[in-house]
Amino acid sequence: MSLAKKLDNLIQVKTRLSEKYARRAEAARSQPLQKSLWRKSICYRRQAEVLQNQRRQLG
Repeated sequence: MSLAKKLDNLIQVKTRLSEKYARRAEAARSQPLQKSLWRKSICYRRQAEVLQNQRRQLG
């Protein structure tokens, strides 16, 4: 598998994880749980952005 395909796959996985934790944060009832889930969502979203930048540099 080429590096570009690996990056595309990782971007897709990180984006889906971000969406998953965002949905879970909206559905959570306790504030501490909401905050921790939002943090996870933001973390995965940032990781996806970094990977997208790397992918753009490859061409």
